[in-house]
Amino acid sequence: MNIKNKKYNNFYFKTIIIFVVFFIFNICFVKKADAAILILSTSKVDVYQQEQFYVDISLMPQKNEDINAFDISLSHSSNLTFIGGDYGSSITPLWVEKPTGYYKSVNFSGIIPGGFTGIINPLSPDPLNNKKPGLLTRLIFVGNKEGNASISFDNQEMYSNDGLGTMLGSSSNLLAINVGNKIAPSIIKSTDTVPPQHFSIFLSNNSNMYDGKYFLLFETTDKESGVDHYEVKEGDLGWKEGASPYLLTNQPPTGTIYIKVFDKAGNTRVEKFTADVVVPEISIYSKLIKATSITVLILIIFGIVRFIKFIL
Repeated sequence: MNIKNKKYNNFYFKTIIIFVVFFIFNICFVKKADAAILILSTSKVDVYQQEQFYVDISLMPQKNEDINAFDISLSHSSNLTFIGGDYGSSITPLWVEKPTGYYKSVNFSGIIPGGFTGIINPLSPDPLNNKKPGLLTRLIFVGNKEGNASISFDNQEMYSNDGLGTMLGSSSNLLAINVGNKIAPSIIKSTDTVPPQHFSIFLSNNSNMYDGKYFLLFETTDKESGVDHYEVKEGDLGWKEGASPYLLTNQPPTGTIYIKVFDKAGNTRVEKFTADVVVPEISIYSKLIKATSITVLILIIFGIVRFIKFIL
C-alpha cells in the first residue's frame, strides 16, 4: 500500500513539475502575436541627391484590435534629411506631437478618438475580416549625399482603446533607400489645400506688460500641415510678421487691424479686428481748473514757509 502511494505521489509530483515548466516556458520564451503592424513604404527607393521623396507610415491592427493612441520615433541615416510632414490624409485627428525632426530621428505621437480597427475594403469578399491599413502620417525626406540609407523604428508604443490604455505589441519593417551620385533637385508639393481655422483677436493692455501699452492676443491651429507664421497689418501700415502677444505700433490703436496666418503648405486665412479705444479729451475748462489748483497749491506752500520764517 505504501509503495502504491509513493508511486502515485511521484507521478503527481512529476505532473506538477511538467506543468510548471511548460507554463514558465510559454511566458518567457513563446512570443505572443503582435496586435499591430507598422508599415514603412515610399514613393521610390532610388533617389537623386537633393531630390525629395515621401515615406508613408501606416497602421494595421491585428485580430480586430482597437488602437486609439501611439508614440513613435524613427531613426534615419545621416545622408537623409527630414523636411516635414503631410497630414492631409492621416487617420489621426489629434496630435500630441506632430512629426518633429531631431538629429537623425523623427518623433511623433497622437490620439485616434474612438479607436482604429482598420479601413473596411468594400471590394473584399470578406470586408470585415480583410481590412486595409490606415495612414498615420506621410513624411518628406531629401537625399543629401550619395550612398545607401535606411529608415527604421526606434520606438513604437501602441495603446488599446480599452479604457485602460493597455500597451500593445507591434511589429514593423525597415526601409532601404539608395541615394545616387546625380544631383537633381526636386520639391514635393503638399496636398494640403485647407487654410488654418478661424480665430478670434483680443485687444488688451496691462500695467505689467509693455509698460501698459496695448497689445493683441490671437491663436489658431491647422490640422493638415500646421501653422507656419502670422503677419499683422495696422491700418495704412504695411504687413509685419509677428506672434501673440503682439505689441501694437499705434498707441492707442485705432481703425481696422488685420491678422494673416500662414500654414506650412502656403494656405492663408485673414481675420480682422476694429480697435475702438476712446481717449478722453481734456477740455479747456478742465485744463484751467488744473492750472489754477497747482498755482493755489504753490501759493499755500510759499505762505507756510514765510510764516515759519517769521516765527523763527
